[in-house]
Amino acid sequence: MNRLIVAFFIVVVLLVAGGSRARAQSFGVSGQAAFSMTSPSHFPFSFSKTGGGDWSLHLVPSLDYFIQDHLSVGGLVGIDKDGGGSTIRFGARVGYDIPLGSLVSMWPRGGLEVSHSSPNMGSGATVTSVGIDVPFLFHFVPHFLLGVGPFISVPLSNSAAMGSKDATFGLTALVGGYF
Repeated sequence: MNRLIVAFFIVVVLLVAGGSRARAQSFGVSGQAAFSMTSPSHFPFSFSKTGGGDWSLHLVPSLDYFIQDHLSVGGLVGIDKDGGGSTIRFGARVGYDIPLGSLVSMWPRGGLEVSHSSPNMGSGATVTSVGIDVPFLFHFVPHFLLGVGPFISVPLSNSAAMGSKDATFGLTALVGGYF
């Protein structure tokens, strides 16, 4: 894991230091929309089956709109479904894209998310959390982006039936496009 983090930062430094190629259309321009898929636990999405078990789906599409240069507002809808039950989530966020060179930018985003889990056996639970993610975006070709960066999500104290009040943190991956 430590080697992955070191390799990631080396790539970021090299791209920032060596990137002088101008992008056809810069990311984060006023009036621009960005569609992305992101996930802290899977590469941006997954649809899988293990052995004779049930199929599993993890999908979290999001849409952000730049209301002025570099300033975005957006939302997400997500679903996790497997043999044990399902979770549906909705969220709203605000972000600010910070160009770090011609091929790399950092897009800190923060907001609120409400998720409802419904296990096949037992009662469901709704949790409200506040989260921040800071993906480093790589703009290798126009209108397409890849990203990776840290995130933290903290359940709020008013969330009913929380199983845990502990924060969740780690690395998240992102893939998307903008128009």
